[in-house]
Amino acid sequence: MTKDTKLIKSKSRVRDHWEVYTPEIIVEQMLNLVKNETERIESKFLEPACGTGNFLIKILDKKLKEVERKYKKIQSEFEFYSLLAIWSIYGIDLLADNIQEARSRLKKLILNLHTKLFKKKNKNREFEQVIRLILKNNIIQGDALTLKNAKEQPLLFSDWWSVGGYKIKRSTYIFEELIPKWEICKNKIFIPEPINQYPPVYFLSLYKQAQDEIQLQSWCTGSDSKSQQWWSIHTTKISKYHAWSPTKGTMVGLFN
Repeated sequence: MTKDTKLIKSKSRVRDHWEVYTPEIIVEQMLNLVKNETERIESKFLEPACGTGNFLIKILDKKLKEVERKYKKIQSEFEFYSLLAIWSIYGIDLLADNIQEARSRLKKLILNLHTKLFKKKNKNREFEQVIRLILKNNIIQGDALTLKNAKEQPLLFSDWWSVGGYKIKRSTYIFEELIPKWEICKNKIFIPEPINQYPPVYFLSLYKQAQDEIQLQSWCTGSDSKSQQWWSIHTTKISKYHAWSPTKGTMVGLFN
């Protein structure tokens, strides 16, 4: 954000949603407090009021500088580790237009760097589709206080991790179930259970899971008998808290 960039979109948005964007200088100062984490490619961040992505874009930029420094010579390596950088970033915002803009900014940043390094002739459509899938699942519209979306449905997040050989495994969680509950967990280790797991796939094949995701969302939000049966099974499954480790209690470490 430049000095001339407005910190608000409108007075009505400030009045209705308390929306004021964070100036770039403050973003930098805050991220410098966790500088080592911002430069660690796999370090996970959650911005619970992400707006148009002022924090997220800076975090991704710092991660991508590390990716470029280490993996710029081989396109497949760059693509894998840049996806690792982006799937470790999460954001929530109340307003749909903010979410769309945040996704667009993050996607543009990573694709511009890809074009810079490998030129347009080496453009990878699968890579772009995977970015779109990750951002759709990681940067979501909702209320970080109620942990629900505008339809009063629980927020869902995907967790992605490498299982070797450029293969990625993905699991879907209800966000509320990722937050330790002191009265239940006390001093035990917290192990959340996913509501859905995908088999490991080659990282550029992740986009093929989009169709499965549509089915999952229809089960989560539907009112038919199949949807109700799905919710009955998974609500029972995830309601059992196993424990929580105090060292994993921060938002930054929540998904580690």
